[in-house]
Amino acid sequence: VIGCLVYIGTKTFKNVIVMKLFLFCIPVFLCLRLSGVMGSEVIENISINFFDNQRVESLSYRLSQEDAIFERVKEKLFFGWGGYGRARIIDEDGGKVLRTMDSLWLITYSTFGIVGLLALFCGMLGGAYKVLSVYKKVEYSLGGSVVYSLLLSLIVIIFMFDQLLNGMVNPIYILISGALSGYYR
Repeated sequence: VIGCLVYIGTKTFKNVIVMKLFLFCIPVFLCLRLSGVMGSEVIENISINFFDNQRVESLSYRLSQEDAIFERVKEKLFFGWGGYGRARIIDEDGGKVLRTMDSLWLITYSTFGIVGLLALFCGMLGGAYKVLSVYKKVEYSLGGSVVYSLLLSLIVIIFMFDQLLNGMVNPIYILISGALSGYYR
């Protein structure tokens, strides 16, 4: 729904500023979350206005998991804990995993640190940003390549927006992002 609204806004205003604003929501969210300005309570309070109680409780559970893992990840800020699940919080007695990681940004941040997080999001959003920077105004009379590249950019942006809460990597979006990175007009 949000993607359709962004596309309609871009088409209506004949300007890509709506898509750029949507793209910049992702790094702004990450910066606010990493700096601690936007804690889980703030996100929960905002979500209460838009979603039913069951979804808010689910989000609250996810955010509480993130907060606990986030504290552990701060111990190795720049390069993360590395592979093999070293960032997980494990029960000392039984060896049971106490907290789960669900969002791609937290999985990447815990494994590869800020360096890996920057690499992931710059790599995935760089192609979309490049396409949006080329087109100041959207001229649909130029042919299909303009519309297709803008739609593919929007698809990648929506995917990365979704990855702020989910960790389901799909190689087709990586391929699209790479194709957009090589796009020129």
